[in-house]
Amino acid sequence: MFSIYEYDRRVFRNTLEELYKVNPIEPSAASLRPDPEMKYPQSKSRINKEYVPNNNALEAYRDLIDAKPRDELKHAYEIMQKDFIVLKDTQTAFEALDTLHYSQLDALPVINDKNCITGLFSDKAITEKLLNNPNEQLNLRITSLNSWEFEKVITAEPVTSIRRIAEVMSRYNLSVVPIVDAYDEITGIVTGREIAQAISNDPPISIWT
Repeated sequence: MFSIYEYDRRVFRNTLEELYKVNPIEPSAASLRPDPEMKYPQSKSRINKEYVPNNNALEAYRDLIDAKPRDELKHAYEIMQKDFIVLKDTQTAFEALDTLHYSQLDALPVINDKNCITGLFSDKAITEKLLNNPNEQLNLRITSLNSWEFEKVITAEPVTSIRRIAEVMSRYNLSVVPIVDAYDEITGIVTGREIAQAISNDPPISIWT
């Protein structure tokens, strides 16, 4: 199952097929790369949560996507990063940019004081903002993320097949997919690295069955 969040409100929750209907594919944009000379922050917010689904949830998901009995499904909770960096929505955009570059990811989830996702802070967003208004750079030090205009965030639930997450990442050109539980709390993130590691293990995981 996939969801879309606008700030801290879930506006969509349904299957992959329905996601494509309500959220058309958009062209990709280039990302800025971190400055190797930048001094990165030493303090950062982290989340480390363990998600363990019950058998009923796993069986309900198989029924939802009409998986055949012989199909082996690997889910997001089995490969997601459980210890990961997040941004608080009280941080400034400048602090967030520092932490983003420290993380060596293209995007980081932003959360509120209830651990609920409010957006994704990305190199792409910074690039577009500065291209549209070069003077915006002066405001990065005083603009907090709770006033930042985030795009819609596509998330997946812990019991979502790796194959479907990989497909969404490819189609929407996503570098990070936050994994959000039924209470809207973020429990992990999936990047291309986790998917690559999953299919390169010995024995390899077949995510395409």
